[in-house]
Amino acid sequence: DRVGMKKVGDKKMKKAKVMIEMPTAKYSARKLEMDKQGYYNTAEVLPSYPGGQNALENFFNNNIEYPQQATDNGTEGVVNISFFVDENGKITSPEVVSKKVGNGVEEEAMRVFNKMPSWTAGQIKGKNIKTQFSLPVRFQVSQ
Repeated sequence: DRVGMKKVGDKKMKKAKVMIEMPTAKYSARKLEMDKQGYYNTAEVLPSYPGGQNALENFFNNNIEYPQQATDNGTEGVVNISFFVDENGKITSPEVVSKKVGNGVEEEAMRVFNKMPSWTAGQIKGKNIKTQFSLPVRFQVSQ
């Protein structure tokens, strides 16, 4: 069990998990603006992972392998991944845009992110649009 308790010899390892903090209010409060490539900074209906936030969190927790160095050092923090969702829900150009947490968590967040299926596209006036989005992935270690 990658997320639950692990034992190495007789030594108990710390439990590690990932939480997803789906943006809502700060996105909906933004003025709708489109960049030169046709991507909006927000949408009336935000892009979403198939099945919603719980499904997204489950996807990450089922695929994350919390880096051993991060677990050993109690490394916790938020990795913000900025990416684009096109009008068909395809996700492209992911990049970490947050302060470095370290001990491999950024690389692991990106590895799992790159395995994600397509999303449901954002919408304005019922029409699918290209949207820029940021996904905060919170890494936590507990006893």
